[in-house]
Amino acid sequence: MKIWIALAETDSGNEMAYFYSEADAERYAFDFCKQRWGEDSDPMPTNWREAYEALTADPSYADWLHMDDLDISGHPDLLAVNAGLANIVALADNTNVSNLNFRGQAKACAEHGLKALSNDY
Repeated sequence: MKIWIALAETDSGNEMAYFYSEADAERYAFDFCKQRWGEDSDPMPTNWREAYEALTADPSYADWLHMDDLDISGHPDLLAVNAGLANIVALADNTNVSNLNFRGQAKACAEHGLKALSNDY
């Protein structure tokens, strides 16, 4: 599992943002560039990295953006959550719980959590 981190410095101050999907991080970076793209300039490239490179080629441009990603798959807290959710799924399948609706909801919640934790973004 990855998280994406954006660090930006502008006239308005410093900003740090976290994202749980690459698409959200890319959208943030694209919007960052779009806000700074001159209206009288050529159309902005669709790739934010190309747009950022064009912006920073101007020596008078002062805002900066740094994007990075971190693999947090091995973090102990995530591993514990993963094991706990897997246990709920196993218990829901193997235990005779009288309230089937609760069992189904618990299993569905745990399966959703497992899927989210195991997705490769």
